[in-house]
Amino acid sequence: SRFYCDVGFGTPISRGAVELVPGVRQQVGTDLLWFEPYRQYWFDLFRQPQDLVNEDGSITKGEPKRELRVCIAEAEEHDYELFNAVTSGPEAVFRQKLMLAKLTGCRIHIAHVSTAGGVELIKKAKEEGVRVTAETTPHHLCLTDEAVRGYDTNTKVNPPLRTEADRQAVFQGLKQGIIDCISTDHAPHTAQEKEVEYIYAANGISGLETAVPLVWSNFVMKGQLTPLEMVRAMSKRPAEILGIERGTLMQGAVADITILDPKTEKAVDKRKFYSKGKNTPFAGQQLCGWPVMVLKNGRIVLENGVLCEKE
Repeated sequence: SRFYCDVGFGTPISRGAVELVPGVRQQVGTDLLWFEPYRQYWFDLFRQPQDLVNEDGSITKGEPKRELRVCIAEAEEHDYELFNAVTSGPEAVFRQKLMLAKLTGCRIHIAHVSTAGGVELIKKAKEEGVRVTAETTPHHLCLTDEAVRGYDTNTKVNPPLRTEADRQAVFQGLKQGIIDCISTDHAPHTAQEKEVEYIYAANGISGLETAVPLVWSNFVMKGQLTPLEMVRAMSKRPAEILGIERGTLMQGAVADITILDPKTEKAVDKRKFYSKGKNTPFAGQQLCGWPVMVLKNGRIVLENGVLCEKE
């Protein structure tokens, strides 16, 4: 396997499995971030990756410095379909996490914002000085619960697709800076996991390869986002949140660059996905803004839309 972009992995892990961390890090060949669930909630504190798993695979123990403590809250807080089927579910979770972040002074990043109420809670928290950032996904910006009517299991995601009013509120939250960025929520699954009754299907969309053209076609080409607003939401702002020197074309910066073709239109063909997960509700859609060249640290890894096999 080969990485064509800089990635890292984060995962919850029980205390009894800590000794497995070095081996996992060696297998994935990249930074590994882990955190321990607290009382069955995904609200916890974790340390930066280098504070946990060293280059030689050893684990550095000890309490993290306060300034490195971060709160994690995700919209899929509880994996109960009924809980997520109503908008009040994730909003109750957001309210709890934001309150804890306010009390502790921790940073909190809320993933997969999908409801109007969630946007309002984040807006209020930011006005109150809570150190909160948030993200939404291309599918929550582009689809609504109407897409579920045909029971296509590729539309089953967590949190679920919402109403048109929610979709518009989330987009306006992005425009106003209440929601900081767009992330793929890339969740590839096998055909067997999706080719079942809707209630039993796995949650998630293989979204990495369609994220850029979806945002470009649905929002930039329609004049709802400027190209710079898209770049900020998908590159510059995520880098700022993570505290890494990326997302800029300034002289001397790391040359991680994606070059798009803004006009050429082509259909989403899941058979041509590089990902092993072909689960997408966007198959057949005509989109523009496909990446034609990608540079990773100054090295071309994709050219003319095709991955380069040579190192």
